[in-house]
Amino acid sequence: MKLVLLKDIKGTGKSGEVIEVKDGFARYLLNSKSAKEATFGALEEVKAKKKSKERELAIAKENAQKIFEKINNQTITLKIAAGISGKIHESITNAKISDALKKEFDVDIDRRKIVLSGSEHVIKTFGMHSVNIQLFTGISAKVLVNVLEINE
Repeated sequence: MKLVLLKDIKGTGKSGEVIEVKDGFARYLLNSKSAKEATFGALEEVKAKKKSKERELAIAKENAQKIFEKINNQTITLKIAAGISGKIHESITNAKISDALKKEFDVDIDRRKIVLSGSEHVIKTFGMHSVNIQLFTGISAKVLVNVLEINE
């Protein structure tokens, strides 16, 4: 029996694929709402969903490219208070970098897409730090973060 998968099923196929299975397994897939019969309407629905997803990906890639052109090789400056010993009081996190990018370049970047170099996931020293931002698959921007001490 021919079916269209509605969910990814390990060892069987991915969502949207047309598969041919034995009647017993087909009944199981139909009852669990993991597949539906491969009728003309179901196949057209799968094609429409695939086109829609491709369109969404194209728009997301185009937006990522625009953000890349706006922020790649740019520098953002963050001013942080220092202690008596001259060491930084607080850490610079992905969220703070995301907020600074929003404020300075008017781009909304999810903090989880910001990758700090080194083993640490925060910046704890003054100076220039290189930060990579994964905007889309294959599109990664490099931003310099300049951490300065606040002069009182």
